[in-house]
Amino acid sequence: MIKDLKKTGLFSLLVGLVLIFVIFEIKKFKEEEDVKEIKEKVVKLEAGKIIEIIFGEYQFEKKFTGWRSIKAPLIDTLDADKVTDFINEVLKLNGRVLSDPGETVNWPEFGFVKSSKSLVFSSKSKKTTVILSNNKSFDGSSYLKVSGQKNSEVLVSSGPEWFDIFNQNALNLRDPKVFNWPVTKSIKDKSPGIQITFSKRDKSYTLNLDKTWSTKESKYKKWIFDDAKINSLLEDIKNFRAKSFLDELPRNNVEYGEVLVVVSPDKRYSLKVYKHLKTYYASNSSRPNIYFDLGSDNIDTFFPDIRDLRSLSGILSFNQDNIQSFLFKYKGKDENFEKLKDGEWISSGLKNDGDKEVKRVNGGAVSKLFSLMSNSKVERVLEKPNTLPKPVLIVSYKTLGQKRENFEIYSTDLSCVRVETSGAKKECYILYSKGSYYAFKKELSKEIFKLNFFSKVENIKKDIGEADSVFLNKTTSPSLSEPETKEN
Repeated sequence: MIKDLKKTGLFSLLVGLVLIFVIFEIKKFKEEEDVKEIKEKVVKLEAGKIIEIIFGEYQFEKKFTGWRSIKAPLIDTLDADKVTDFINEVLKLNGRVLSDPGETVNWPEFGFVKSSKSLVFSSKSKKTTVILSNNKSFDGSSYLKVSGQKNSEVLVSSGPEWFDIFNQNALNLRDPKVFNWPVTKSIKDKSPGIQITFSKRDKSYTLNLDKTWSTKESKYKKWIFDDAKINSLLEDIKNFRAKSFLDELPRNNVEYGEVLVVVSPDKRYSLKVYKHLKTYYASNSSRPNIYFDLGSDNIDTFFPDIRDLRSLSGILSFNQDNIQSFLFKYKGKDENFEKLKDGEWISSGLKNDGDKEVKRVNGGAVSKLFSLMSNSKVERVLEKPNTLPKPVLIVSYKTLGQKRENFEIYSTDLSCVRVETSGAKKECYILYSKGSYYAFKKELSKEIFKLNFFSKVENIKKDIGEADSVFLNKTTSPSLSEPETKEN
């Protein structure tokens, strides 16, 4: 009996050990399964294939041109980078499945009610809906109701990050670019007919695109505009980002200006800018009922000075063949130069005794002088200042049409300024820094020195006609303010 009991006890012990081992293995297996489940993604979609997001009351769709919110309460363009970041933030989150597909779950017990927030991601072939419970688990993690393609709902436990995701304001996904106009390709392709008008208070001008940029403004219609500068300006306007969004403008604002882009009669894009105190705001015709806070800086991006868009190449070019005569003033010395019918140049001036002196001029030096002036690089165009120092060089010349043009060089503290005067029109060009001005002056002095290698010419008037002579019958140098003469 005792022997049987010992056998029975030993057997029971062995059975108990086996049971303990089995329970341990089952627990270990379950833990491994849990760990495996924790590593699973809550939303199992590819980021690049997602084409629709429903975030509560907002519906976003990925169009050919980018992401848009397509129905009320928000119809607007979205920021592609922000949407991509939002998608990636969701796709990286893991969860542990607590129920099997089709298993009955008491959802209210886990905090799921009608007011629970939802988030839907869709590709062309798959859709995943995530609903966030109003309750947190004891460790602060979240409960999710996740349904896939077959509408099979499972209970998922995941991290607290979901609360941050669902608490995001979907409105912050809007594109902060104030004037992201859809005409960039048309401008790059130089499609004819595009007009851009910049209006700022009582000043405005319009640029027209027809192979090249031009304007019909009488003051600037002869200007050549720099394509690269205008394209860069339009890119700056396109990429200008608002600091924040507003539902309405502050009271007591004033209209500051407008940028109007006309692609065709039925395609017009307007950006209006307003000012309140020191802050600027804007509205975009293609994004109605939304206002942008532009801040207080960089507002000049939208209202460039037309002179800053002008091409600086070729401004100082001279057609030497058309220049018939010029007055040269340098270091207090006045010298008159005139082109003969054979293309040679002569100089006329007064000797110390008051007699008129006529000399033949080094034609190469004349040509080099105008080339030197013509090759001066313009760095900026500006209005003529009210006051300027005494000019260090004046070349006043007449063309075939007897039109007077002045080339004046002023040496200032910061730069050397050239002023061209044509009738009432006056413009200044900043040409040189101090260092480059001294290099120009040195080169200029060389050419002026060459001009002094005249040889006296007798009976020079036999070689020119009376009508061709501009200076020879004068006893004094012409004034720079001399009125223009017209051809008869």
